[in-house]
Amino acid sequence: RWCISANCGGDPDRFTQEYPASADEAFLASGRPVFASRALAKAYAAAGEPLARGELEWGKGGITGATVKLRQERRGRLASYEQPSALGDYWIGVDASSGMAGGDYSAMAVVEKKSLLPVAFWQGRIDPDLLGEEAVKLASYYQQAMIAPELNNQGIAVVNTIRRLHWPRLYRRRSVNRTEELLSCEYGFQTTLRTKPLIINNLARYIREDALRIPDRETIAECISYMHDEHGGTNAQAGSHDDRVMALAIALWVAGETRREGKPFIEEDWRELYGANEHTGY
Repeated sequence: RWCISANCGGDPDRFTQEYPASADEAFLASGRPVFASRALAKAYAAAGEPLARGELEWGKGGITGATVKLRQERRGRLASYEQPSALGDYWIGVDASSGMAGGDYSAMAVVEKKSLLPVAFWQGRIDPDLLGEEAVKLASYYQQAMIAPELNNQGIAVVNTIRRLHWPRLYRRRSVNRTEELLSCEYGFQTTLRTKPLIINNLARYIREDALRIPDRETIAECISYMHDEHGGTNAQAGSHDDRVMALAIALWVAGETRREGKPFIEEDWRELYGANEHTGY
């Protein structure tokens, strides 16, 4: 206790980093972890198996049909920890990659808005346009969920696919054009030097207070290996991934947005969003 107070600024996680008592602690403490290592270690130990794992498929009628079913598969890309509820308001964070073999994964995290409880995770290597279709399947499965794709790089293709499929709940962020002094709404979540610290710090607070609510071991493992870098940024340590970290960070941020701003999220009719004719639908 004296050492924690005198040498580590009262931070038990820093003490674990500087004075690991076991090989496991040494692993958890390597580098400069962004998130509370002890809380994550407890969450990892407590995490169980998903209620269901598999692949989402369109029901009869294909994309034009209204139903999506989960086909059980041991190595399926979707891990569901809570069945969709008609009373739930689900929000999905989407982190897209190029889909190249050996490259980064794409990931999605589903959070129930009222409770901020993560209920499902999806991860796989897939082309961005196909990821957009998977996002619509996942949103359909989780009771018409809101989709918030990261707009950077490959995310534009994801957004375009979601729009092409006329999904009615696509996250739009408010932005200000300072030159023309106009307020506009743009599709997707833009990760920038300003917004990334916001969503990562928000996730750090969530982990510090509620890490045991994260049910997914793979996501927790990514959080454990998410580090501060030498340039002042935050990224996965060498040889690790942070796709699930970013998907969960985006989902928690956008789901909690109305709480922080104190005003409701504005949703517009899909015909107005996409400029569709009310009779033909396109």
